[in-house]
Amino acid sequence: MLQTETTQSAVNQWLSILGENQVILPGSALDLHLQNTSHFQAPQVLAMLKPQSLSELKQVISIANQFQTPVYTFSRGLNWGLGSKLPVQSGGALLDLSAMDNILEINEQFHYAIIEPGVSQGQLAAAIDKLGYSLMVNVTGSAPQSSVLGNMMERGSGFMAHKINDLRGMEVLLANGEIIRSGFWHLPESKREIHHFQFGLGADWRGLFSQSNMGITTKVVVNLYPKKEVQKMVWCKVDQPQLPRFVEITADLYQRGYLHSTTHIGNDKRMKIQHKNANHSTVWTAMAMIQGSENYIRFLETEMADLLRPHCQSMGFMNREEAEAQDIGPVFGCHIGQPTDYF
Repeated sequence: MLQTETTQSAVNQWLSILGENQVILPGSALDLHLQNTSHFQAPQVLAMLKPQSLSELKQVISIANQFQTPVYTFSRGLNWGLGSKLPVQSGGALLDLSAMDNILEINEQFHYAIIEPGVSQGQLAAAIDKLGYSLMVNVTGSAPQSSVLGNMMERGSGFMAHKINDLRGMEVLLANGEIIRSGFWHLPESKREIHHFQFGLGADWRGLFSQSNMGITTKVVVNLYPKKEVQKMVWCKVDQPQLPRFVEITADLYQRGYLHSTTHIGNDKRMKIQHKNANHSTVWTAMAMIQGSENYIRFLETEMADLLRPHCQSMGFMNREEAEAQDIGPVFGCHIGQPTDYF
């Protein structure tokens, strides 16, 4: 790597504020962090920086500004599908926010949590479970160690909804060192609930900071989902010729308000289930979640079966115990906010 006097000065300053344990310099240890699933040649990186607080992060950015050195930010680094941890250009530093992993609030009444970038979906789910709240995290099929905030900023998809739709509020560090907060979050603390209306007054600028490098998101207010009395997983097996009509009927179920989770539809390349019928043609498997009172679930079972069964080879509704008996307990768990390594 072409190491200039300017870049070396930046690295030296970062070492002075973070210490050697929080700065990984070029070498075998840094090379491990530059591995990626697509085997792209990694750009040249000056160092990997690991601040442990907002105060340290501000100093890191101040030094980057002083020496005009770019930084590439990630939260926990498990973005396997969209480029791993590789920066977009050589000559900068990786900025690892995984040590900023505080859960600042879990609000049972208004269904949200306030978290830092390093909080994993497993960590948040465990914290909710420990408190005994009837709330769920909108988890992804990725590992429990993956970041809630990172996946949200990259517009990932969870089992309940697209993750960006869970964003109620955000705190962002701009390149000039200024901290801004969205909605009503910038107001002084009071007894009034400030996260009930995520847009606040005036322009809603949150979209500027997802899939962008215009600032560093340092905290988010993430939506949580109430866990109802009864949860059941809907499963359907669909022959290939019936698939288009099945998808249209499923879309209608969302229009009716019957489905509130994501519907996953997969063939033999996607699901760990036998997908060939007697004629060796492809059979697709679809899964979604319904929840509510016992009376409401009985209503949905009848209504959805009437609409879907004519277009399915087979279908049914299973509870947690039935899913575990079929060796797909982790799949059921994802639908109720329990992350897993299963996938």
